[in-house]
Amino acid sequence: MLSYSEMLSLLPEIKKGILGKNLVRFKQISPTSYVFVFSNIQLLICVQKPFSRFHLTNKKYKPYPSAFADQVNKLLRERACVEVFLLSEDRILCLRFEQYYFIAELMYHHPILAVTDSLFAIMLSNKPTSSHYKKPLSKPAIHHASAFVNSKQVEEHYQLLEKQALLASHHKKISNQLLKLEKQLQKYQEQYCQAKDWQVLQNETELLKSHLQQ
Repeated sequence: MLSYSEMLSLLPEIKKGILGKNLVRFKQISPTSYVFVFSNIQLLICVQKPFSRFHLTNKKYKPYPSAFADQVNKLLRERACVEVFLLSEDRILCLRFEQYYFIAELMYHHPILAVTDSLFAIMLSNKPTSSHYKKPLSKPAIHHASAFVNSKQVEEHYQLLEKQALLASHHKKISNQLLKLEKQLQKYQEQYCQAKDWQVLQNETELLKSHLQQ
């Protein structure tokens, strides 16, 4: 997933792209990915470990059925994005749409997406969570290695990682299928070896039948 430094590096580009613009639509595009659609740009948020990230994109995505996205649209649609920031030293992306905050906690194994009011009281979330979002306390500054990335680099890098993961998954699935077929083949070969001697067994059976009285 994105490091804290990479997230910081992306913020200026994202602010330039979406600040002051009204949200046209918020949509879910897969079980783990969402897109904020503005007039001429989109902000993608992926919450699938280890591919959790956010970046600008111009790609067109088909919507994925989502009650959460429908609820977010009712609150945020047509509202202007007026602030984009990270909360403290945590990898928590925060977008303010007028009096509402959209919060993406990307550092957890099961990331939480939530919409809060101006006091951080949770109004919507993609999974059950507390009724009030606790803004992280200020922590001592941590030195982070410098990272300079843009949305295009992040998009290309993580799409490659996702393709590699998908390929590895297919490879594992095919390997398991081959192993299963090899076991079946061995079983059939053993059955064949037993069955090909049927004539010998039949002759022995006939001999036994003819000598039953003896």
